[in-house]
Amino acid sequence: KFRYMFNDQVTVPLIVRTPMGGKRGYGATHSQSLEKHLMGVPGTRMLALNGRLDPGRLYDTLFQTVDRPTLVIENKSLYAQRLAERVPDGWLSEETDELFPTLRLRPAADADVTLLCYGGLLGDAEAAAERLFDEHEIAVQVVCPSQLYPFNPVPLEESLSGHGRLLIVEEGQRFGALGSEAVAQLLERAPGLLTRIKRVGPPEHPIPSCGPLEKALLPGVEQIVTAALELVRG
Repeated sequence: KFRYMFNDQVTVPLIVRTPMGGKRGYGATHSQSLEKHLMGVPGTRMLALNGRLDPGRLYDTLFQTVDRPTLVIENKSLYAQRLAERVPDGWLSEETDELFPTLRLRPAADADVTLLCYGGLLGDAEAAAERLFDEHEIAVQVVCPSQLYPFNPVPLEESLSGHGRLLIVEEGQRFGALGSEAVAQLLERAPGLLTRIKRVGPPEHPIPSCGPLEKALLPGVEQIVTAALELVRG
């Protein structure tokens, strides 16, 4: 609140990096997705790394432009991965021209479903989208913002035009999360655009350290495929 309290005479160019997420067997105390508790504070920014966004590029941009407290959430599963470069044959990968871009990945065919995700879930979302296309002839457009707050709903709105089916996949609790905010903004901006919505996320339960139980609890490829089929086929 310093900027407001001192009449815009000061800034707080603060960058905070923090790990988040599960799938590493760290148990209930080290596997949470806490970003929603800090998202939406006026005068701040929240960014999320994903498997296709070069972290060096993001931090270069951030160091050159930071003018406010900025939280960067880094899913722990990304630390051991190389950046994804291959795009499935016949698919298109696009980025918006925002300072911190929104990634859109889609097959050349018209989309049947738009999938909103962020952070470490992008890899699972891409694998599920490829499988849905190859095995079920369902075309999914994946929308993955790197800036969660302030949230820009325009890329999501453009993706939904023509079919109106939105699948939201989040590793954190669904209540009061980014997906809820995205739906609210879409309903305000474009009433009637959304025809069906489905959310995929963990149940209201601490995250276990047991590998099979953790895998069953957190969203992955199987859960995404099943939810997309239900969304399209009713």
